[in-house]
Amino acid sequence: MPNASATVRVAVIMTVFNRRELTLNCLRMLHGQEGLERIFDLHVWVLDDGSTDGTAEAIRREFPRAVTVLRGSGDQYWSSGMATAQRAAVETDPDFLLWLNDDVELVSNAIRSLLATYSLCEGVVIGAVSSKASGATTYSGFRRVGRRPGQLSQVDPLEAPQRVDTINGNIVLIPRRVYYALGTVEPRFAHAYGDWDYGYRAKRSGIELYLAPGYLGFCERNSVSGTWLDSDVPRIDRARRLFGRKGFPVRSHALFLARHGGWLWPVYFAATYAKAAWRIALGR
Repeated sequence: MPNASATVRVAVIMTVFNRRELTLNCLRMLHGQEGLERIFDLHVWVLDDGSTDGTAEAIRREFPRAVTVLRGSGDQYWSSGMATAQRAAVETDPDFLLWLNDDVELVSNAIRSLLATYSLCEGVVIGAVSSKASGATTYSGFRRVGRRPGQLSQVDPLEAPQRVDTINGNIVLIPRRVYYALGTVEPRFAHAYGDWDYGYRAKRSGIELYLAPGYLGFCERNSVSGTWLDSDVPRIDRARRLFGRKGFPVRSHALFLARHGGWLWPVYFAATYAKAAWRIALGR
């Protein structure tokens, strides 16, 4: 951490696509955080991955100095987009990186809570988010509960920090020593896996992961509508979507399991598709 008289420099990185109002709302809440310019300074790097709804233009109009908009290729999605944004952000050598999803509504003291947790634990800090409708945890940290790297139990926040084994990427504070040690989110993942992989890589390197106390924002869980999990979609379309970016793309799934699944990873790989095919065949 910088000395007590200096403000902490936080570089926020985001990947966005065609969610203009959500993105703007997220940025407004980010720039309304308690302690801004007194405890910490912010600059935001947004990778806009080919939005057609005017997202990039709206950001530039409303946040001309506080946000740098990067132009994506249109097919980067989350993992590659976050890697691109991080490469740009770290050129300024910030004290911390903050991953942030644009569908998160931050509570007013979220960044102060992340920094306070770091001052106690000195690791990667994850912020849990909940559903506004139900109050249930939607995204958080995880503990591993089986040999397969995807066998995870989501952790609810308590009044004190908790160690976890890997992370959701919705709100994640990463100190300088960690982002230099681990590099970026793996850009070869088609969309998902990048956050789980990053958490596992951190643990393997001896870097602890901590879930901050309380909920630091609100975020609804992604709908399964239109995905391979949607039983209203015809079976043949579900089968196609199983291998798509938001299902289990073959190369990404193999890379993730080969890194973190041990010598049994080919068994886990085959079992994933066998179980999914059985579910689709039964119409579940």
